[in-house]
Amino acid sequence: MEIIKGKSILNKVAIGPILYHRKTESQVKRRTVENTEVEISRYEAAVKCAEDELKALHKKACEQVGETGAAVFEVHMMMLEDEDYNGSIEGMIRSEQVNAEYAVARTSDVFAQMLEAMDNEYMRARSADVRDVSNRLLSILTDTPMDFPWVPENSVVCADDLTPSETAALERRNIAALVTAHGSAISHTAILAHSMNIPTVIGIGDEFLANIRPGEQAFVDGFSGEVILEPDAGILSKLTAPQEKSTDTFEGTHTADGTHVSIY
Repeated sequence: MEIIKGKSILNKVAIGPILYHRKTESQVKRRTVENTEVEISRYEAAVKCAEDELKALHKKACEQVGETGAAVFEVHMMMLEDEDYNGSIEGMIRSEQVNAEYAVARTSDVFAQMLEAMDNEYMRARSADVRDVSNRLLSILTDTPMDFPWVPENSVVCADDLTPSETAALERRNIAALVTAHGSAISHTAILAHSMNIPTVIGIGDEFLANIRPGEQAFVDGFSGEVILEPDAGILSKLTAPQEKSTDTFEGTHTADGTHVSIY
């Protein structure tokens, strides 16, 4: 039995076999193009396609987790309209005569690294959104699907980190819990996982991923933020013990006209 400490997102416990989601980082090659306007047109078409995909994701998320959890995809649509982001990509295509994929990948790195270097935790967490939006554009430009692989029932999905798009693509009924080596408690991924009512522990560290074995049992304790590999009988008894009431929501209050308002 091994216990690793991270940071909890939701006060719930779960157990299941580990599924290790390894991401394959594709290297975007730089190509010199003669007709930059063709590349600009390719990029503009990719942006339009990405907007359509995000609208569909937003609608699906609204049905599953409500407006609050789905708001991340509205933010992503706003990023696609950002003048600095688009200006950087289109300017690079024209000035350096490069392919659209390369311009998107370069801009993504520059913007994400700029956010990661900020002192504000909220702004640092937005770097994941920049990369998520950029990865969506790259998937369209390279005709590479972003679909999350099929997840067996009751899996504890472990990954270096998960993007909001990957989290939303998960089949909720098959997920026992999520565990990530990195990530932020105020990231859109964490907010979405919370809205989906998935026990989640983040910031578990790279060593955890290096030592886990796919298929081994993992107990995820959302109260303590601990992940326990191959738990013993004493740990398993927690699953049948009464769980504390989550403190995420309170009784709330009433307006003058009697309308009930929940407080979060």
